[in-house]
Amino acid sequence: ISNQPHTLVAALDPTTGALVPDVKIDIAVPRPNRPDGFLTVVSGDVTPDGSRMVIIGNFTQIAGQPRYQIGMLDLTTSPISVANWRTNEYDDACATAFDTYMRDVEISPDGTHFVVVTTGAFFGGHPAGGNQGAGTMCDAAARWEIGSTGSGLLPTWVNWTGGDTLLATAVTERIAYIGGHQRWANNPFCGDCAGRGAVEREGIAAVETRGGSTISWNPGRFPRGVGVYGMLATSDGLWIGSDTERVNNLYRGRLAFMPLASGWDMPGEFTGNLPGAVYSVGRDTGATQQLSQLVRRQFDGSAVTTSQVIPSNQTGVAWGNVRGAFMVDGKLYTGWQEGNTRTLRVHTFDGQTLGPPQVLTLNQLQGPKFGPIPQLNGNRGTGYQMGSGTARSPLNVTDFVNFDLQNLTGMFFDPEAGRLYFNTPQSSSGGGTSVRLSYRQFSTESNIVGAARYNGPPNIAAQGGSPGITWTNVRSMFLTGGHLYIADTTGNLTRWDWQSNANTSQSGTPVPGTGVVVSGPAIDGEDWRARDAFVFVGEGEVAPNQPPIANATVSCTEGDCTFVGSASSDPDGQIASFHWAFGDGATSTLANPQHTYSASGTYTVILTVTDNSGDTDSFELSVPIDLPNVPPTATFTLACSGLDCDFDASASSDPEGADLTFGWDFGDGATGSGAIAEHSYAPGGGTFTVKVTVSDGIDNTTAERAVQVIDPSEVIDVEFRALAATNVNSTSPTVTVPASVEVGDVMVLLATVGTSAPTVTGPAGWTPLG
Repeated sequence: ISNQPHTLVAALDPTTGALVPDVKIDIAVPRPNRPDGFLTVVSGDVTPDGSRMVIIGNFTQIAGQPRYQIGMLDLTTSPISVANWRTNEYDDACATAFDTYMRDVEISPDGTHFVVVTTGAFFGGHPAGGNQGAGTMCDAAARWEIGSTGSGLLPTWVNWTGGDTLLATAVTERIAYIGGHQRWANNPFCGDCAGRGAVEREGIAAVETRGGSTISWNPGRFPRGVGVYGMLATSDGLWIGSDTERVNNLYRGRLAFMPLASGWDMPGEFTGNLPGAVYSVGRDTGATQQLSQLVRRQFDGSAVTTSQVIPSNQTGVAWGNVRGAFMVDGKLYTGWQEGNTRTLRVHTFDGQTLGPPQVLTLNQLQGPKFGPIPQLNGNRGTGYQMGSGTARSPLNVTDFVNFDLQNLTGMFFDPEAGRLYFNTPQSSSGGGTSVRLSYRQFSTESNIVGAARYNGPPNIAAQGGSPGITWTNVRSMFLTGGHLYIADTTGNLTRWDWQSNANTSQSGTPVPGTGVVVSGPAIDGEDWRARDAFVFVGEGEVAPNQPPIANATVSCTEGDCTFVGSASSDPDGQIASFHWAFGDGATSTLANPQHTYSASGTYTVILTVTDNSGDTDSFELSVPIDLPNVPPTATFTLACSGLDCDFDASASSDPEGADLTFGWDFGDGATGSGAIAEHSYAPGGGTFTVKVTVSDGIDNTTAERAVQVIDPSEVIDVEFRALAATNVNSTSPTVTVPASVEVGDVMVLLATVGTSAPTVTGPAGWTPLG
């Protein structure tokens, strides 16, 4: 580019088109044994603040360091450099037909994370045993964190298609849209078939950026063709470019627009606050076993203020059938067992009356093996079976119905991470699952349970005065206000600090050493053993609004500055508006405005963001501006009377408003200073070049003018003598010199003639002066 060697990545000045010399880095060594083994970057994106760039493609080294198909560049160094960010998860070969199976990457609007989508065919999907390793990344969408550092990094979440290509993604604040020619999402366990947990999503899908759960939005593209090649999310909606002509069975000639105005809001997912009502569902064990009762306690997190038993004959509900419970946005979710039938249900609940159940579709999550399984909704393919000894064969990891629901003794939902937690109080036979806390992806928007179970923390040892946790002894759990409350077989309730680990690859965990027993039979007479417990959330009750978090960055070239406010965020909603005050009287309401300063100085810039509930937050920047000095403008006027002249340069100016100094050169060797100056020339006068030099302390500008000074003592008096004129139509007109003219007089001849070069013959004895 511009006769300069560049490998795959370069930058051009957006105004001039000139090559930016600092954007240059060596990207080398394509993947071995590929049919088209040439270096390529297939996609890349830059954070809103311009500090990082993520690239994907067919390469294995950046700046001499190993970076297999994906790398992050640090754009803040000069020249740019490779960032301390490395993963091995894309080292898997996938299908050898692809020089690279990477297809698209996009960074979130707040610059905190990015999503990568891939092709590559099915090569095992989810890792064996529910461990934290990502598994194979072929035909999958995955979230990664911009702020992570080091090597061996893992994705925050992965959503697999089951062997179908993803080609494009568009990332918004809460949703990542993914497109290709996929048939399913949430499908890590089967290649070219609907495995356990799979949901139909033909050619286009949407997943939560928070936890990777598939949401209910499902417009469909049929036929799927090669796939969706491009996506663009705007404030108005989603643009989709593909090689087919129909979306949602409507003709959209290869380009479709999905307006947000016709969509719906994501749920708030409020799980309640304390003090409040906490319900224990069904007494588990104890001196008197009452499995069908409901216990309501007013609880502030440290003490029970009231306690009431609601017998089953008042509710008409067999609460003993519950296998885990939690409440979100006025809806009560329960694991439910009747005989050998287990389901996950959602009900209305007003504190006493349980509404009719909506039995959730669990998408075949009730078996220990991959397949073959029944075809879902007529989709093609019966899958294939991987034996229990085959790598990445998770067996019971898939079985939510007949392992998780059957064995759990406590369950809760973490809305910060989008994860459904439960204890696995016994080891699975062959699935690699030990006694621990576990989780699955879950969203209350779609009620789709994640196909894969992930391992959380094992038993936690006691530390000092803090008890430990033995997961087999759990007899109910609920999460609220950053604390996890766990009841155990003693009937005690222990409060733990909860570390959500949202936006990381790690499971949430109770923080060791923080456990405090807050209630129990020997403390206040309360026995918390139950099928489960939950904080009551009434219908229409919403969480107190969490204010937005303003975040601003700036980069300046001289006085031209680019401000980025799009990294601002709102924990429970959206940023509704931006307001910038640039410190020089100018303002803007754009998320990422540009502003030009006209003078040097340090400006205090304030960004104020407002969320959709009207709360605000501000972020302050100190912006030093050091403009190249612009020389002053020099100008002056003059007026002379005889040998005495007045000079005035006060109309001179400086663009930055600097104080000016003035130096005069009057052309006769004399000098002066000040905006206004006076000078008297020597007798005899003459023509002089006058100069004024104006200085702003950095640069000087000089203006000059010629001035003719006449000595009054040498002025000759002139008086009128006589006038003669003629008007004649002739090629040789004449005019007679007046008789009163004398020797020494000066005559002026004015003539209007019909030629551009007349010949003038003066009277005898006269000499022309010019």
